[in-house]
Amino acid sequence: MSNLLSYVGLAALNELNTTFPQYESRLWDVTSGKIIGDVQYTPKDFWSSSALPEHHSDWFPERMGEIVGLTTSFCDLMSLGPPDDKFLEEIRKGLKTIADGAGTRDETTSSPVVVRMMFGDFDPRTPMNVTKAMNQLTDGILSNKTNVDLWVGAWRSGISWNHAKLIAVDGQFLHTGGHNMWTSAYLMEAPLHDLSLELQGEVAYGGHYYANEQWKYLQENDGAVYVDSIIEFLPDTWKVYIPSNLPTLPLPPLANAFVVDFPHGVEKTYPPTYDNAKAKVDIGEVVPIISMGKLGTPLDAEPSEEVFVAMFDSAISSIKLSIQDVGPRKVCRDESVPVPGFAWPQNYLSAFGRALGRGVDVEIVYSNLGAFDLGGYSNGWTCNEVAAQIIKTIPLQYPEIYNNKTVLMDTVTNHLRIGYLRGQDGNQYPNGNEIALHTKHFIIDDIAAYIGSENIYSFDMAEWGVVIDDEFETKKMMKQIWDPMYKYSYTGDDCDLGYVVENMLDIPEPTAEDNFESILKCYGIFPDDVAEDGTVLLELISNAFSKRDDVSSLTSPPSAMLMMPPSVSDDVPSLTSPPSAMQTMSPLSSPPPSRLRPRPQVKAT
Repeated sequence: MSNLLSYVGLAALNELNTTFPQYESRLWDVTSGKIIGDVQYTPKDFWSSSALPEHHSDWFPERMGEIVGLTTSFCDLMSLGPPDDKFLEEIRKGLKTIADGAGTRDETTSSPVVVRMMFGDFDPRTPMNVTKAMNQLTDGILSNKTNVDLWVGAWRSGISWNHAKLIAVDGQFLHTGGHNMWTSAYLMEAPLHDLSLELQGEVAYGGHYYANEQWKYLQENDGAVYVDSIIEFLPDTWKVYIPSNLPTLPLPPLANAFVVDFPHGVEKTYPPTYDNAKAKVDIGEVVPIISMGKLGTPLDAEPSEEVFVAMFDSAISSIKLSIQDVGPRKVCRDESVPVPGFAWPQNYLSAFGRALGRGVDVEIVYSNLGAFDLGGYSNGWTCNEVAAQIIKTIPLQYPEIYNNKTVLMDTVTNHLRIGYLRGQDGNQYPNGNEIALHTKHFIIDDIAAYIGSENIYSFDMAEWGVVIDDEFETKKMMKQIWDPMYKYSYTGDDCDLGYVVENMLDIPEPTAEDNFESILKCYGIFPDDVAEDGTVLLELISNAFSKRDDVSSLTSPPSAMLMMPPSVSDDVPSLTSPPSAMQTMSPLSSPPPSRLRPRPQVKAT
């Protein structure tokens, strides 16, 4: 299939073969398949009117449940969190279809149908209750006699957890993209905009292979819980504000992993590895596809990140991005300060700068700023701030352009276009909410497109997606999604490139002290208040860490965080020691050194 790749696909494959050959058929695969129907954009009919009908996107979870129900031997389901409400109802229907087809253990000699469900343990306050999730999924549907083996798992390692969203069935059917399985996010009157697609063919093997890697990590770390201090993420210059005798406040939990099996015997079991040989099935005409992902902290390898850069660098005419945001999460909307430990994605920004220097059009549509306060689906950066960060990368790459303001202005005004998501009726729903965009989608030269779970802004989570390397299919999805999105979203009014070039390129980067003061301003607190009570600072940082992609705000006062929550199952130890006993921050059990990378250091920006 590699001989059918475009120059964009070949650039991606060259990076994978050169830098990550050991992860082939693990984190990446060159494969094929065909797109089933249209790509799945919700809300479906938004471009004609922002006044959405009732049940506007119920078809989406219904289709997910139907795909699960196609399983006859092996199903992998992965998402940020367990399904709820309508999504739970439809996934349960899919499991019921599997159970009905599998029969009972005393009536068949066939091997049990295997179902593996993996979620992210993303809430820093409370470990995910995998037992509760299992009960919600199986109650009244599966029994000990049903010829189905089901496992539910979740993990967290530092600031990494599962963020991939996929359903892979029998090595033949695949659903993947950016959608989580949350009713309130997608099915109500002012939903997120998101994108997924359904595929058939060998590409589904890549989903199973990727799931293998996460299940391998979870099995090796099952039940382990480690804690660490928020203070570890702070610059040394900030620590002067924290009294030396202040008990350490943990960020619970730094790492954990939980799994529950059904049916449950005397001893816990773990799911089998998917190792089926690729079967040749005639499904008609297929197109080249590259599946790829990363594991974040558990594995020091980021194939998809490097491939993104290679694809951007291969562009000859255009890079089009429909994304949630570009910059890291702000601490608050009114101050241009990232959450400590996070920074702008310089690898992507530099690639965009190189593209501009080559005369490539870079077009970006992303969430409206109001989405910052609607679940954190904007990171809070204005179009001017995004443009400035891209243009700042030009000096080292094209000094002859940067040093000539006339040439620089011509370059950026001719080739850089950035706007907030809009529809025919503007950037708000009828209820006044600004529209949030959750897609992770880009197109290179109108011939190859990525759809998956991986954001452009820096966040080291476990991700997965696919590159459709086919001009016909890419232009088909452009007609459905990008063309109307860009038509309404790019007005030329959101970004003042003249102002950016004249006023925003020579502003010195703020120091750590500047950032610290900005964080205090977000909460109306003065430095003297922090000096008197260091817990104030720790609460602010706790809140900042919880306000990340898809993570709700922390509402507990600092004192409530001095005790870890109880464990979610009997076989996971509880951590109930008071803070005085935690000052050395010893892990409950040492993590395998080869599986956990050092924590990222906070960078002053």
